[in-house]
Amino acid sequence: PTSLGGYPVVAIKDLAFSGNKNITSVVISDDIIVGNMAFECMPNLTTVTIGNNVTLGNDVFADCTAFEKLIFTDTVTAIPDNYFTGNTTIKEVVFGNKVEAIGVAAFQKCSALKKVIIPENVNTIGELAFNQCSSLETAIIEGATTIGAEAFEACANLYTVEIGDKTEIICTEAFIGCGALSELTLGKNMKTIEEGAFVNTNNLQAVHFPEGLLTIGDNAFMMSGIQTVIIPDSVETIGNAAFGSYNIKYAQLGKGLKSVGTYA
Repeated sequence: PTSLGGYPVVAIKDLAFSGNKNITSVVISDDIIVGNMAFECMPNLTTVTIGNNVTLGNDVFADCTAFEKLIFTDTVTAIPDNYFTGNTTIKEVVFGNKVEAIGVAAFQKCSALKKVIIPENVNTIGELAFNQCSSLETAIIEGATTIGAEAFEACANLYTVEIGDKTEIICTEAFIGCGALSELTLGKNMKTIEEGAFVNTNNLQAVHFPEGLLTIGDNAFMMSGIQTVIIPDSVETIGNAAFGSYNIKYAQLGKGLKSVGTYA
């Protein structure tokens, strides 16, 4: 509740609901400070809804083995750094329609997370945001002008990535080591694919590069499975070893190229 006995609720103390077996869902309102282990060991807790500017202590949801769905309300504008790093139970995250930024390592090593849909209202996906989410299979990125460095690194089971028209920059090593990746869609406003963005994506055999793309960085698709490369006329720079592998069977270069790196 937002108030008790006429007084506003501003904090939930350490261990406040620890071990409760009756609660199945929790709604945490805006501006609440949640203490350490406040909801730990709640075997029937399945869904948590979090408001804006909520501060979480350590191990708030530790050993909540049924906790699978996390919802951010429409008041949330930013998800803090390291917010749910290392969570082992969340399978689904629902982002509200006001979220603009997903913080650094916000969901890093969330080992049960299977699918993420980043809505159009998001502007930035921070570095390491979904790094090493070992069960993640699908990422649909409708928003995010920028996908941060190593944001999806080492998501070993990620096989489908759909990047929408809002995204302009894929940062360094954003999808490095996503060995299962076989379906990649790039939006029409993509401008820059930075260094090492898709290194070691062995199952990725084809990518359609949109007209308007300007730069493909060093090692961007090195050791991928790409066999055919068609570079649009808008591309000006292809970095060193950008497609460095033995799998390329056909390459067509665009008319706008100004620089092609060594072993590209």
